[in-house]
Amino acid sequence: GKPISYFKNNLEEAINQAIKFLDCNEKYEVTKKRTYSFKKDSKYIYSAINLTQKIDLNTIEYLHWWKFCIFFLDMDPNSTMSNIIYYRNKKNEGKLTPDERKFYLQNYKLFSLEVEEDDETEQEDDDFMKKFNSSKDDI
Repeated sequence: GKPISYFKNNLEEAINQAIKFLDCNEKYEVTKKRTYSFKKDSKYIYSAINLTQKIDLNTIEYLHWWKFCIFFLDMDPNSTMSNIIYYRNKKNEGKLTPDERKFYLQNYKLFSLEVEEDDETEQEDDDFMKKFNSSKDDI
């Protein structure tokens, strides 16, 4: 790869490379509203990956970001996180049935992407992101 000094002088390319990495080297068109938040949904993401992959993200020493993305996209459709994404998608598309709308409103705190900040949440976020900041290069 290119040295860090190159990217300091080429901010636009650095941003594009960062987006490419975060998107797991895939090209996506940004056409939809967000349906998840790693910060707000972390406990449901942990649970879904544990359910589907039998991996405890709280205890694993290292996990490559792209492998995590694959696990995230392959969540069990019956997991709470999959259901949260389902309801957020339907809401964003304006396609909630009357019963789904009632359920959404009754559980607004769960479905809302607003995040309440506190010290515990900050520490959980830091711990979560440390999983992907290792020097290992293997997937």
